[in-house]
Amino acid sequence: MQTAFVTMAGLDPKHIIVILLATFSVILCAEAVPGWEKLSKEEELDLDRQLKLINKPAIKSFQTEDGDVIDCVDIYKQHAFDHPMLKNHKIQMKPTTIPKGIRNHESETTYKSLQYMLGNISCPQGSVPIKRATRKDLIMARHIKSIGFNHPTNTNASTSGIDEGGHHYAGVAYRAFVVGGRANINVWNPSVKVNQFSIASMSISKGPKQQMNNVQVGWGVNKALYPDGSRLYTYWTDNSTGNWLLTFFNEYVGYWPKALFTTMADGADYISWAGSTYSIITDPTPTMGSGHFPKEGGYGISAFVNSIQIMPNRFYKFVSPLYYVLDTFADVPQCYDVIKNVAKDPNWGAYIFFGGPGNCTFQ
Repeated sequence: MQTAFVTMAGLDPKHIIVILLATFSVILCAEAVPGWEKLSKEEELDLDRQLKLINKPAIKSFQTEDGDVIDCVDIYKQHAFDHPMLKNHKIQMKPTTIPKGIRNHESETTYKSLQYMLGNISCPQGSVPIKRATRKDLIMARHIKSIGFNHPTNTNASTSGIDEGGHHYAGVAYRAFVVGGRANINVWNPSVKVNQFSIASMSISKGPKQQMNNVQVGWGVNKALYPDGSRLYTYWTDNSTGNWLLTFFNEYVGYWPKALFTTMADGADYISWAGSTYSIITDPTPTMGSGHFPKEGGYGISAFVNSIQIMPNRFYKFVSPLYYVLDTFADVPQCYDVIKNVAKDPNWGAYIFFGGPGNCTFQ
């Protein structure tokens, strides 16, 4: 399973910005999904063939405390360059435009946070850290698709009624042209079982259901995918070049090249900030956010997303959307709900409280 993603990873201020074209990989437990050991010999050989294509020669390697192997790979010899749309791609080494509203005073926090994520791994100049893919990663990628973990957090198609696929949402949406969005997403550790997930994210998309392009930012919990709890993933966009950029704590990390998008090559027409859950429809639903309804408390009790902002045009300025332009949605409010507001405090701006205890069955 491949996603062509170009990363500007300034993990060490002494090093130049380097580029990472990363493959999608996951962390998992062998016991998480029953039946993995029942692979046929042909299936095993097929997985091994895929791994030989994905894992490129390493200049240097590290092993993390979790047991993962991180390879330092030449920036021009990574798996994402195998993508047919990127054969002649010219790497964008830095953003062409820095949007107004991106603050620069968090660099020390950024550096420490990125170093924490990689366990203080430092690759030689001109190489980038990539997790070495395993058989389990490839099997889990298939499993994720089968249970709907890659289902876009998007309610364009339906904002009410029970989703027969087992997905449920609670959040707000802005339904107009945007070229970017951002928010602070409160991290919790909701209770989920195997074959369930619970996430909180910002989702930007465009296109009809069968042709939809979508990118998301936030955190998620899936027992099989991340057995040790919540993980943070973030996206930010800059359309001066047509590439969709990624930032983490205002640090420019990378981008998805414009060539990979069809409907979103020039912008998006839908952006949401929401909690989302998935479970098999015969099982009780997992908790969302903190597990508390918004009306049960507020800060410190209910999960929130604050500092909600959009970039509605190519003047490269993030602005807070007005209260009335944000549509609330909660397809099963008896399980999960949402409350929106706009604070006078600029550090909060437009915000939502969302979530609920779940434990609902639909049969």
